[in-house]
Parts: sequence; structure tokens; C-alpha cells
Amino acid sequence: MKTALKRLVAASAVTTLMFGGFASVASASVSTPHGKKPGVAINEYKNSRAQFKVTMKIYIDTKKAGIAEYRAALAAWKSANAAYLTAVKAVKDAYRASLKAAWRIAREVLESETATPEQKDAARAAFATAKAAAEATRAAAMATLSPIGTPPVKPVKAENPNSNDDGDKSKPVEVPGKNNTNGKKQEK
Repeated sequence: MKTALKRLVAASAVTTLMFGGFASVASASVSTPHGKKPGVAINEYKNSRAQFKVTMKIYIDTKKAGIAEYRAALAAWKSANAAYLTAVKAVKDAYRASLKAAWRIAREVLESETATPEQKDAARAAFATAKAAAEATRAAAMATLSPIGTPPVKPVKAENPNSNDDGDKSKPVEVPGKNNTNGKKQEK
């Protein structure tokens, strides 16, 4: 912005010198745009700058508040998620432990050479009953756990209130006679 303003001032000074001579440059520096007095123009500039600062402060504070709220919500969600996953792991571990214990007892009977077929059938039935009870206990425990929901959504980037109207910031501004982004010198 500053370099563009300097170029504009330099270009207008060169143009004025070429077409009007030095006397018109001296009078142009004293004259005011649109017939306003210098004090009025300066006050308008100061008011505009103060308004700009206020608008930008509101924009920045709003953006920071949104990010802070998001981070707090994300931290709360992460802790709730960790607690939920810990509870789920405890339920699954208890289920696996009860199944292993029931299977250990049933396997002893099934692998025993002295066990009768009725005893083996009874061991299988006892294991199936223990498995059904463990599944019911697991389902009841999982039902008591409340789901944590989805993680919070990152705040949408607010539009800068002082940005230009076209909003196309992806396309660089090409200045005639300068090396631009493509590395080639642009023709005038």
C-alpha cells in the first residue's frame, strides 16, 4: 500500500513537472483536493483511520474469541472422549475376562480324558450360558455410557471488514515493468 502510494505521488509529480513546470507543482502542493481545506482533509483522514482501527479491533477480538471458544470446546470434547474410551475399554476387558474364565473351566472338562459325553455337553452348555450372561452384562454396561457426540467444528473464518470488494486475494497484483510472480518482466 505504501509503495503504491509513493509511486502514485511520484508519477503525479513527474506528470505535473512535464506538463506544468515547477510553478504548477508548487501551487499543486498547496491546493487541496475537491476544494477542501487541509485541516478538513486531515480531520477526515483521522476520523477514517480511527474508524478503521475500531473496526479492525472488533474483527480481531471476535476472531480471537471464536478461536478461544473452539479450543475450549475441543479440550472438553477430548477429555469426554478419553473418559468414554476408557469406560468402553473397561467394559470390553471385563467381558473378555469373563469369557476367558468360562472357557478355561469348559476347556478343562472338554480336554479331560475321563469326562463323559454328558459332562462335556454340560460344560458346553455352561459356557454358552456364561457367554450369554457376559454379553448381556456388556450390553447393559454399554447402554449406560452416554455417547459423546461429534467434535466441535472449527470456526468459519470471518470476512475482513476492510478487505477490497472483489475478495480475490489468490491472484497477485502485477505491476508493469517489475518482475512479477512468473519471473518474466512484464511489458509496459
